[in-house]
Amino acid sequence: MYFPPGVWEHLISYLPVKKRFTFDKNKNCELHWSIMFKTSYMKTKHLIDDYLLTNNNFLSNIHNNTPLHVACQHDQMQSYRYLKRKCPQMAKIRNIHNKLPIYCKHQSVTWIHTSDSESNSDSNSDSD
Repeated sequence: MYFPPGVWEHLISYLPVKKRFTFDKNKNCELHWSIMFKTSYMKTKHLIDDYLLTNNNFLSNIHNNTPLHVACQHDQMQSYRYLKRKCPQMAKIRNIHNKLPIYCKHQSVTWIHTSDSESNSDSNSDSD
């Protein structure tokens, strides 16, 4: 069907246009980094609202971790809940360890606490 140029541009202007994320060499995007570095919830929410969430198998990185996996790993549950509500299909993506996002909860946080407690016990043994 043919539309005159002015009419076509007017019709196209009503279509929602979402920005697309850029990816680094590990296929992490701005949303992965925002969650990993625990930037403000409002900034993360802005990224979720303004960008296309379905690119690259729902923004999966080289480990097939989506931003939902990362939110669970870094205990960003407010971001996790909002992202899951905006893109429920992302919760069905499994990473390379065959884990759904919700089963990655506190994975890296536990590692950090473990290494902190080991360094504390080392410093305590030095003082004996």
